[in-house]
Amino acid sequence: MSIPPDLAALVNAEFKVIESTTVETYPAFKVKTIRNTEEPFLNLLKKTKPLNLLPLLRKNHDSLLLIFVPRPATKPKNPLINLLLLVATVATTLIAGYYIAAGFGDPLTNAILFSATILIVLGTHEYGHKLASSRQKTNTTLPYFIPGPPPLGTMGAIIFQDGPAPNRNAAFDVGVSGPVTGFIFAVIASAIGLYFSPVVASSLGTPSLPLIMTLLTSVLGIHPPPGHILVLHPIAFAGLVGLFATWLNLLPASTLDGGHVIHALGGKRIQQIFTIIVIFALGIIGLFTFSLFILFFSTMPYPEPLDNVSQLSTKRKLFIPTLVAIFILCFFA
Repeated sequence: MSIPPDLAALVNAEFKVIESTTVETYPAFKVKTIRNTEEPFLNLLKKTKPLNLLPLLRKNHDSLLLIFVPRPATKPKNPLINLLLLVATVATTLIAGYYIAAGFGDPLTNAILFSATILIVLGTHEYGHKLASSRQKTNTTLPYFIPGPPPLGTMGAIIFQDGPAPNRNAAFDVGVSGPVTGFIFAVIASAIGLYFSPVVASSLGTPSLPLIMTLLTSVLGIHPPPGHILVLHPIAFAGLVGLFATWLNLLPASTLDGGHVIHALGGKRIQQIFTIIVIFALGIIGLFTFSLFILFFSTMPYPEPLDNVSQLSTKRKLFIPTLVAIFILCFFA
């Protein structure tokens, strides 16, 4: 691949070029190490877009290496697939909600409430990712909702990003935006649902709830006396599902949102170590399906940020305890 004549000038405007070279036939430049690569790299990323080139910034012993690869073509999206999956998920969550709604009055009305709530919680999670990606000038697909069998009626939702994140800060922002947004809406749904959840006489033990839902019952003054249990309203059950999805996504493993966070913080090797720990931990507590799910995705290559030299900003590092708190609040007590 030949080096465009004006490429060297564009690189020199942002970095100090030491040497022009090639890496696997791709044009590359050894440049001097600088303290903060984020801003000059983003400038270069913008300037080289008209050349249809994508820069990659990597460490190279005592210098940095800028490699320019062809910008991948954006694959056309078919929104009809998103729509069909959404319609299918509405149908499966309505069926699941119909059975969950038994004993709560009109089953159809409550099935609609369950379906709408769970789709809103899952949808806001994915749109949190999408909005963060848009701020980073990275294109993403519309959410793909995944239908599933009762009692949930769905296996969640997913969006796909066109290409790697520009840097660690961008990867972090995209990773945390979904769980934080989804958590907020799941808490709102849980509070509303708990308000309408009855306390009934039963010899069964009280089911386990996420810690945040246990706290909400105290705030709402719900204290089942001996011989009674709290029966979750369909809206509360949808909130519970959203909280569990948030907890699962915050696990620091593989391509989960927590995996993006741990990669942005410590790099590829740290992410791999945490992934192994999470796979074994899930197996130990009996969540074998999710353990195998993470194991499967951990075999796929992880998309490194275009600039994997710049470090995570201090303000983002200070936000990590908030993510840990959300993770704990979503854990079943």
